[in-house]
Amino acid sequence: MQTSTRTSQRQSQSANADADSLLKVENLHWQADARAILEHISFAIAPGSFVGLIGPNGAGKSSLLRCLYRVNRPTQGRIQLNGQDIWHSSAREIACQIAVVLQETTGNFGLRLRDVVRMGLTPHKRAFEFDSAADLALVDDAIDQVGLTALAKQPFDQLSGGEKQRALIARAIVQRPKLLLMDEPTNHLDVRYQIQVLELAKHLGTTVLSSIHDLNLASAFCDQLLLLNQGELVEQGSPDQVLTEATLANVFGVCSSIDRHPDHGHPRITYHYGYRSGDHGNNSSGVSDD
Repeated sequence: MQTSTRTSQRQSQSANADADSLLKVENLHWQADARAILEHISFAIAPGSFVGLIGPNGAGKSSLLRCLYRVNRPTQGRIQLNGQDIWHSSAREIACQIAVVLQETTGNFGLRLRDVVRMGLTPHKRAFEFDSAADLALVDDAIDQVGLTALAKQPFDQLSGGEKQRALIARAIVQRPKLLLMDEPTNHLDVRYQIQVLELAKHLGTTVLSSIHDLNLASAFCDQLLLLNQGELVEQGSPDQVLTEATLANVFGVCSSIDRHPDHGHPRITYHYGYRSGDHGNNSSGVSDD
């Protein structure tokens, strides 16, 4: 696997964040069918931050997120939430603290939007406990926050992609997590809903870790970025630190120019098209913002 040239810098950043971290990942390794998928992953996330997980297709972003919400059990290493190993807690305890929004949602069995949002109450309920008036008010308020009150009685499966993602964020609001994990929530959405979904997540008031495909969106919304490549964490830091022309060339194989966005002041990436292997120090051809 590729070894980062900034290992000491990453370790220093991680050490500085450890004292105030909500989520801490130490030397995480995960393999499937005897093949290493993730290796040497260490980072810490501060409470209230919005962190983007970026990297080329196949870099291991979804695999890492599945480790964090306990689908993949790490082969080695430790994941701590508020100082507690997540594998030493019950599934219900973790569900009270971590909410997940995925790209694709299936298995809602004809439920209405409001019913899907009500599912966020489940981790906080005892068996056969009824929803109180306060619970239902929380559900309706969450639906209102994401702008879907008019669709509350609509079948979930009949909603558009953007509406489904907003409904799942409403479910996360009801779940009241300490950490929201999102796996490319803007995938397959048009640009309006991409911006809307990330703005909703940004202003929830909770800690968010989201894989994001579009690097310009990641730059606009994220406080910190984690860059994976070939299963290793090769860069971490602010968008200014991570999104450099050299890094984009080395990791994504694209030629780019970076300036400042006039609205938010974060890096803005312009991709250059039509270069063949060897041109301008990169091997891109007909590149896109993958």
